[in-house]
Amino acid sequence: ELNDFVGGKSESKPLRFPPCKEYIGSKALGYLKQRGITQREISYFGIREGDQNEEHDIRGRVVFPDWSSSGDLVYWVARTFTGQQNKYWNAPVPRTDKLFNAGRIVPGQKRVVVVEGPISAVVASKTIGRAVVACLGKYFTHTQLDMIAAIGAEEVIAMMDGDAEAKSYSMAAELSSRGQSVSVAKFNREKDDPADVSRVELEEIVESRVPYSRFVHLTASLHAPTKRDKTISDGQSISDVAHR
Repeated sequence: ELNDFVGGKSESKPLRFPPCKEYIGSKALGYLKQRGITQREISYFGIREGDQNEEHDIRGRVVFPDWSSSGDLVYWVARTFTGQQNKYWNAPVPRTDKLFNAGRIVPGQKRVVVVEGPISAVVASKTIGRAVVACLGKYFTHTQLDMIAAIGAEEVIAMMDGDAEAKSYSMAAELSSRGQSVSVAKFNREKDDPADVSRVELEEIVESRVPYSRFVHLTASLHAPTKRDKTISDGQSISDVAHR
């Protein structure tokens, strides 16, 4: 396991970068290219290739750092590109109050898109702009929701991976209760995420998003009691109602 990269034992001290190579090698570059990440994104997000030192070994991984608004390193995620058993290796600090890329977003955006992980955020930024943040997993915390709301975007678009669509609606419900305008963007296939679809498909997914308020209205309409529902609940059998 990685020990603290935090200077000393206190997590209040600055987080240090994990050991990284000076340049990204061809295999790591090939992996990033295959995921749809170009040199432009590598430079903008500060993506690195992991290395080893006398204490730690994260070779075979690409490192996605997360920065605060003042340019301090606050978190990082190291993703294997060599098939290691542990797909992700995270910074040894809590992530419950981290929102990847939030520190670099200028407040007051027209919209901000929320995805699951750093790769999804980086890839999506090519198509829908830099106002993309990641929850660092399928689950989100109230602190992260507060951070999303604090960006002050006119609209938040919840776009979790295809196999976590329910989480998008849960997020939308929480943000809506905070008075935030929010929509849900859904992938067509369960296993899809922003790195699995083309730029055209991603644009279509975002453009076809559904405002959460409309979803609530449709759900309420579907569950509203009808005359038939009332008749059945009054004690008559379904067959009695069906033969009227």
